[in-house]
Amino acid sequence: MNMYVEINIHTGSNEKCLSVLSAIEPDNYSAPYGVSIQMECIKDTLVVRTGFLGSKLLTFRNTVDDILEHVSISIKTVKMLSEYSQSK
Repeated sequence: MNMYVEINIHTGSNEKCLSVLSAIEPDNYSAPYGVSIQMECIKDTLVVRTGFLGSKLLTFRNTVDDILEHVSISIKTVKMLSEYSQSK
């Protein structure tokens, strides 16, 4: 079974996008067997492309869920740090 998911997440700026990308990119090196992950920033949009070749659909779903969770945490952290640095 082949599956492919593309997720586009608007971050608000290219700088924030690159910060989020650099925070979550190391997680991709430990992707499960049969799962491919590619990420890039296009302007202020984080583009995540995930592919799967195999029969374990749950593995693919869990991988996509993990990516979304890590992106969410990274975006919140970048936003908090940005707000903190602006208040100083």
